[in-house]
Amino acid sequence: MSDPTHPSRFKIDSLVAGNISSEEASRIGEHLEGCESCRRAHDDVREAHAHFSNSVFRRTVGGVEQRIRRRSLILRWPVWGLTPALVAATLVLVLVHPQLEEPTLQIKGQANLRVFARRGEEVFPVENGTTLAAGDRVRFVVEPADLEYLLLVGVDGDGNASVFYPYQGKESARLSVSREGTTDIREPVLELPGSVVLDSARGPERLFAIFSREPVPSADVLDNLRAIAAADPDSIRTTAHLDLAATVQESIWWEKSQP
Repeated sequence: MSDPTHPSRFKIDSLVAGNISSEEASRIGEHLEGCESCRRAHDDVREAHAHFSNSVFRRTVGGVEQRIRRRSLILRWPVWGLTPALVAATLVLVLVHPQLEEPTLQIKGQANLRVFARRGEEVFPVENGTTLAAGDRVRFVVEPADLEYLLLVGVDGDGNASVFYPYQGKESARLSVSREGTTDIREPVLELPGSVVLDSARGPERLFAIFSREPVPSADVLDNLRAIAAADPDSIRTTAHLDLAATVQESIWWEKSQP
């Protein structure tokens, strides 16, 4: 639990993105003047915003269509109209659920998950409780910190559990790296290939991004998800972590509109 006398990471994100009132911004600014740890957090967030807008976004958007056509999970589709303002704004939507970390799993930074949805020509970030509909296309952006493997799974209100990354995979996949000389370089922000088209299954639906240093088998995870769905819909809404050792997890859920 965070110290109520200090602004949360979410509030600091909102301050940097300019998404809080002037009164609250002034109050947090006064706190930063006298709090070294919060100033460091503020500097880290500001640096991350600048890096994402000036470096990652420019590299990512230009190559989205080519990468999706080459490595699409489900279907091929045109580049989404993501503007720098939209992507920067979603930085404040980074999920800040407490992370499940075993004592043996020490990471640098914080692993994160962001979800975007496309409905017709509209593209928007998905937050907890957002209402989506059958036919919406969703895609995923992750920040793995220094963790090498990712398993992206989901479960819907009908009890269907699926592996989205690696698509229908039996275990976590090693996240891609680029090569510079003899060194492997992993981008701090990775857009997963392809998109998922939502079907007519009932909501709510929940997504788990499971980061780890070693592959995690998907079979037991899927059984766990089905058990959550079998309980009741509220279990899907409220269960944000799975009992998995040596993993860091981020999760988000959305409602489904019914025709």
